Amino acid sequence: MTGKTTLTEIAALISQADLVVSNDTFAVHLAVAVNTKVVYLLTGDHFGRFGPYPKDSMDKVYYIYPQEIMEKINTDFAYLTEKFKYESDLEVNSIKVEEVKRLIDAAMKN
Repeated sequence: MTGKTTLTEIAALISQADLVVSNDTFAVHLAVAVNTKVVYLLTGDHFGRFGPYPKDSMDKVYYIYPQEIMEKINTDFAYLTEKFKYESDLEVNSIKVEEVKRLIDAAMKN
């Protein structure tokens, strides 16, 4: 569908979807805006700015970062925000497929 859909058509597709699985693109933010469940894969770039979404703002966002970030996300948020303020050298491909599947299952159950 790349290059064949307008923004309006993409918005309609996302608003009708049961779940969106995406890396850090506008599709995630659009899904949040239209209240569609999201599994959000991030590298850590601009940590705290574009992700993770605050828990009180959206209960349908399931996010996953590379392990280095996931290990510290609940204990050292300030450190992560400073370290990854502008960019991350971590790879989205380091996120295990099994972890993404687990999040998809969790999202679809809720």
